[in-house]
Amino acid sequence: MPNDATNDAAKRETQTGTQSAQESVTTSSSLSWSLRLLGWLGLGTVLYLGKEAFAPLMFAVLLALLLSPMVDALARWRIPRFAGALLLVCLWLASITLIVDAVWSPALGWIDDAPAIIQKVERKIRPLQRTVARVDSLTTRATSLTTTINTPPSAPPVAAAHSDINALGAGRTMLIDIATVSILTVFLLAVGGKTLQRLETDMAAHGHRLQYLRIVTAVRSELSRYYSTLALINIGLGLATTGVMMLWGLPNPWLWGLTAGVLNFIPYIGPTITLAIVAVVSLVSMDGYGIAVGAACSFLLLTTIEGQIIQPLLIGFRLNLNPIILFVAIWLAGWFWGVAGIFLAMPVMIALKEIASCQSEPSLLKSLLCRPDAPISIKTSAEVSATEQIALASK
Repeated sequence: MPNDATNDAAKRETQTGTQSAQESVTTSSSLSWSLRLLGWLGLGTVLYLGKEAFAPLMFAVLLALLLSPMVDALARWRIPRFAGALLLVCLWLASITLIVDAVWSPALGWIDDAPAIIQKVERKIRPLQRTVARVDSLTTRATSLTTTINTPPSAPPVAAAHSDINALGAGRTMLIDIATVSILTVFLLAVGGKTLQRLETDMAAHGHRLQYLRIVTAVRSELSRYYSTLALINIGLGLATTGVMMLWGLPNPWLWGLTAGVLNFIPYIGPTITLAIVAVVSLVSMDGYGIAVGAACSFLLLTTIEGQIIQPLLIGFRLNLNPIILFVAIWLAGWFWGVAGIFLAMPVMIALKEIASCQSEPSLLKSLLCRPDAPISIKTSAEVSATEQIALASK
C-alpha cells in the first residue's frame, strides 16, 4: 500500500509537471505571436508615415535589381561598375525626359479641357442618366421621407494662379524624387556588390551562404526576366494601340498608345484605366456612339490577346502568382502608398514569391502566393545540383 501511494504521488507530480510545461509552451507561443503582430504593425506604421522617404528608396532598389545584369555585363568588358551604372542611369533619365517632353503639351491640353470634357460626357450620356434617374426615383422618394437633404454651400472658384502653384509644387516634388532615385540607383549598382559580399561572409559564418545566394539570385533573375520581357510586350501593345486609335481617327493617338504601354505594367487595374480613358476620349472627340464603342472594343481585344496569348507564350506561367492575392495586394498598396504603391506591388509580390519558393518547408506564404490550380514545388538544398551550387558559390 505505501508503494502504491508513492507511485500515485509520483504520477500526479509527473502529470502536473507536463501540464505546466505545456502551459508554458502555449504562453510562450502566444507571446511570440503577439510580439510579431506588434512588430508588423509598427513596421507598417513607419512605412505609412514615411512613404515619401521610403518610396524613392524602393524604386531605387527595384531599378538597381533590373539594371544589375547590364552593369555586370559592362564590368566584364573592363568598364568600371560606377561608370557603367552612371551610363545606364543617364540613359534611363534621357528616356524619361524624351517621353515627358513628348506627352507634356497634349497632356496639359486634355487636363485644361477637363471641365468641357466632363460637360460633353454628361450631355452624351444624358439618355442613360434619365433611365437611371427613373430607376432611382423610388429610392430618392423613400430617402426624402426620413432625411433632409442639406445642400452645402458651393466652394468659391479656385484661382488659376493657385492651380499653377500646385502644379509647380508637384513638378518640383517629382523632380526631387527622380533625382533621389537616380543617385541611390547609381550607388546601389556601384557599391552594392561589395555590400552583398560582406553579407555573404557573415552568412557563411552561420552556414546560410548557399541559401542566401539562391534567394538573391532568384529574385534578381526573376525580376529582370519578367520586366525586360514585359517591357518589350508593352512597347508592342503601345504601338498597336497607337495604330488602332489612328485608324479610328482619335486625336493624339500616340499619347493613348504610350498610356496603354505604361499602365500595362500594373496588372488588371492598368488596362482597365486605359480602357476607360479610350472610351471617354472617343466619346468626346467623335460624333455618335459607334466610334466610342468600336475604339473601346478594339483596345479590349488588344489587351485580351496580349494578356491571354502573348504574355503566357513569352513569360509563361512561371510566375505562378495567385491572381486574387495579387489584386488585393495592388489595391492595398494603392491605399497604403498611392501611385507608388500600385507600381511597387508587383515586384514586391514577385520577390516574396521567390523567397517563399527557396524555403525547404511548406509555409503559409507559399500557399497564399501560388496559384490555386498549380502544384507547390518545394526545392530543398539537397536537391540543388552540384553545378548550380558551384555557380551560386562563384558569384
